[in-house]
Amino acid sequence: YRIDLENEIAFNPFLFDNINFAPTRREGFEIESAARVSGAFELFANYAHVRARFVSGVYAGTDLAGNEVPLAPPHAATAGGSWLAAPNTRLAVAVRYVGEQRLINDEANLLAAKIPPHTTVDLKLIHQAGRWLFEAGIKNLLDEKYYTQGGVDALGVIRVFPAPERNGFVSARYSF
Repeated sequence: YRIDLENEIAFNPFLFDNINFAPTRREGFEIESAARVSGAFELFANYAHVRARFVSGVYAGTDLAGNEVPLAPPHAATAGGSWLAAPNTRLAVAVRYVGEQRLINDEANLLAAKIPPHTTVDLKLIHQAGRWLFEAGIKNLLDEKYYTQGGVDALGVIRVFPAPERNGFVSARYSF
């Protein structure tokens, strides 16, 4: 795919305001696969590669053409599977990897620091009962310490916004 964007809106947490990026281009590909290993087991995997660059523009006196777009990891992948534990009940696990990416306000690509890559594991139990769908799960099962947002303040200090630690959820959904 190839996407050309103009006036893409980005949030600047240090100004507490939205800004419009200079024109950007995202080129990449996505690939995914799924397979039923047996009547009870299914596996899946997907991978995305994106090259996100500024097409033109100037930021703080720096020409942005060709620079990486902040918060756009070039690599992301998920793999997992599910097991039909009982009729209408499935246990699923997913492992997600997100590659390193530029900090939120590094449009000029001058900072050596980047948001580091991270890997998380999620576990979910799903049960269908007629028109009801019940789910319970644990996100970030291994309690990975990571962040997906961060930038450098006016004093040059890196400030990050940590992602949630291990957490759980339950849900019930009824289809009409």
